[in-house]
Amino acid sequence: MSFFPGDYTSSVALKNPPFTSALTCGSSTTGSLVNTGCPAGTGTLAQGSPVPLAPADFPTTSGGVLDLTRIPSSTINAIDLKFQTSYNYQFNVTLEKQFGNNVASVGYIGTRGRDLPMALPDINRALPTGNATPSPRPYAASAPRIATIAYFTTQGEASYNALQLTFNRRFAQGLSITSGFTYADGKDDVTGLGTGTGGYGNRIGPLAQAVANVRAYDWAASDFNIKYRWSFGANYELPFARSLTGARGLVLRGWQVNSSVIWQTGLPFTVNDQNSVSGVIGLATERPNLVNSDIRMSNPTVGSGGQWLNPAAFAMPANFALGNAPRNVGYGPNQSVVNLSLFKIFKLAEKYNLQFRAESFNLANHPIFGNPNSNTGNSGFGNPNFGKVTQMAGTYAPRQIQFALKLLF
Repeated sequence: MSFFPGDYTSSVALKNPPFTSALTCGSSTTGSLVNTGCPAGTGTLAQGSPVPLAPADFPTTSGGVLDLTRIPSSTINAIDLKFQTSYNYQFNVTLEKQFGNNVASVGYIGTRGRDLPMALPDINRALPTGNATPSPRPYAASAPRIATIAYFTTQGEASYNALQLTFNRRFAQGLSITSGFTYADGKDDVTGLGTGTGGYGNRIGPLAQAVANVRAYDWAASDFNIKYRWSFGANYELPFARSLTGARGLVLRGWQVNSSVIWQTGLPFTVNDQNSVSGVIGLATERPNLVNSDIRMSNPTVGSGGQWLNPAAFAMPANFALGNAPRNVGYGPNQSVVNLSLFKIFKLAEKYNLQFRAESFNLANHPIFGNPNSNTGNSGFGNPNFGKVTQMAGTYAPRQIQFALKLLF
């Protein structure tokens, strides 16, 4: 009999608390079934799945308690025994004014998330000491053979506050308009569920203070927060040639132009050091110090020869310390796209119309650049490639033009 917490993020996360184990073997260097590294009686399909150890086979102390000092070197994936169901609550207020065929509104929307899934990469990670003598792992005495203890809990929190402005014009005199602007501030202390930007979970410490440390060090803009966004859409029936008849009226009358425009700030990114200096055992991704909140160049440029982020806005932290730069310290290049289409209706019969459509997506063929290099590997702070924008955003698509005929009935 097993107990599974109410976690639906991934079937992989459905583990039997407080931890689970996995057996990996079968890699043979000679192609034979002799040196697979598997325990006796396992390793082939004919032998079936490995049978879990009987309780009597586990190393125990004289008191019958599992002896963690004698187990094989391993890592543990642990889950909070008080795993909760996540929830959020929303609240909003809107003021709306109608004048003629137009409606304008201003509104506020807020959301609070509680008991959110929080994946702490390692609660067996010590805090920096400020000197060359590292602190031992929190569970070094009781479980010296365990290196990493990943901990999955539901103590994450999130908040979202936004100002929303809208303008809508109902179709009148051949024109309809819809437009909206959002100023958003989304923050949380959770990451990694498909949107991680790196540098998360550097300051954890023992379990008793792990969540508090993460909340103090990693509470920042959400990975998906778009700070500013403006959208505009319009449909306009061209007024000319309405009185024409015959062939000229067939060609020139009944055209409609449509447009949609979107502009928004880029997505957040985290800056990490090229090299680790904290001395924390098991920590490879660390954030630098932030010495200037204006992290962009005064005239940012893109490409391998350009520079988007200002390296002088950051500094390496002192040895055996963690940097003070927040997670998601900045936003990538602004993004915009203009789409345009032209429609023409040909009346075939009382119940049948033929619509001609000419559509252009990303009309200006405007590039949408990705976030600047700012993470580990060959792009972290301290590397010559740091702060350069060298790739397109995942949402980018070059200009596309298409023509279509649509039968309406």
